[in-house]
Amino acid sequence: MSGPAVVPAPMPSFAKSGSRPPYVLLALTLTAWVVVLVLAIGAFPAISFYRATHDGTVPLVTSFLDALRRKDVAGALRIARPTTQPDLKREQFLDKGFLRTDWKVTSAVEAGDPFPQNQTVERLVRIKITAADGTSSTGSIYLVADPHPPVGQPGWRIPVPYAQVTLDSPQAFEYLTLNGKRATSVPGPTLFQVFPGSYVPQSLEPSMVTSADPPLIVATAGYSGAGVATLPMEATLTPAASHLYEQQIRTQLNICVRSSALAPQPNCPFRLNDPTTFRDGTLIGHFSALRWKINSFPALGDPVHAPDGSFIVDTTTPGEAQVDGQGVGVNNGDQYGITVPCEITARYLVMPAPPNALTVTLEQENPAPAC
Repeated sequence: MSGPAVVPAPMPSFAKSGSRPPYVLLALTLTAWVVVLVLAIGAFPAISFYRATHDGTVPLVTSFLDALRRKDVAGALRIARPTTQPDLKREQFLDKGFLRTDWKVTSAVEAGDPFPQNQTVERLVRIKITAADGTSSTGSIYLVADPHPPVGQPGWRIPVPYAQVTLDSPQAFEYLTLNGKRATSVPGPTLFQVFPGSYVPQSLEPSMVTSADPPLIVATAGYSGAGVATLPMEATLTPAASHLYEQQIRTQLNICVRSSALAPQPNCPFRLNDPTTFRDGTLIGHFSALRWKINSFPALGDPVHAPDGSFIVDTTTPGEAQVDGQGVGVNNGDQYGITVPCEITARYLVMPAPPNALTVTLEQENPAPAC
């Protein structure tokens, strides 16, 4: 006889196939929100840094340049926030007195990362600066990302806010200014730091010297790929200066012939050897009662601006000095009266010395050429 049948207990039913109990759904929902919150908190610095480093490069550069154009060096440095503050006492051209206000930025666009293989986040802003005379130059301002900028500042800085310039004619600062300010003359070509902008050599004494340079436009800061700009400081002596140095050279030669020495000094481009062999082969020495004179002055060429900043004046047509006197034959002891012509072929260095003066120095072999 069979027993009663066992009926299985019914399983809980759900409205849809594959759904979860309410308490499971609640747990999953809470877990998802925790994950989202954790990711958001973790990503917030990265998002903030991304926005800081991808905004503000061009405005930062234009603000920096605008401050320089106002001659506000302190303000420009606050905007740039350089890695190392420049030595404003040692780097004379970083003084606001060397800045001009008559240039403008005519273009500024971001030019990307110059070194994408580096871990450092970097950018170039390509700029174009136009001087008052319409001359333009393009270059790049180098920036690096700053993950912790001051409040209200973009996430960029200009680590080196100036460019390098070589001055070819250092002594030119004896008679030229740069942007209206006189610099300290230096003994040889030197590397200087300058801010972006326009730089124009100007004469301290226009009646003596005129500047032959167009403006040097510096449109670069801190970018090693830009190289070093050169400020030639070319200048030209005026006709008034040429007349003055010609007078000085003639005066020097007239002083030379007042001497009774074998080798008149100073700045005298001629001398008499003792003994001297004459055209007939007679060797005469022990000269006495020497009297010099100028038969003709040399003709001089146009002055050439030398690399050190002085001007070189060469002889184009030789002049002639003459010496008369007495001598004794070396081989026979006889007394002779002598007349010896001396060619005057000289090179002179001319340096303007404002106001309204020049210094003229003979550049020659030592000793001077013999007659």
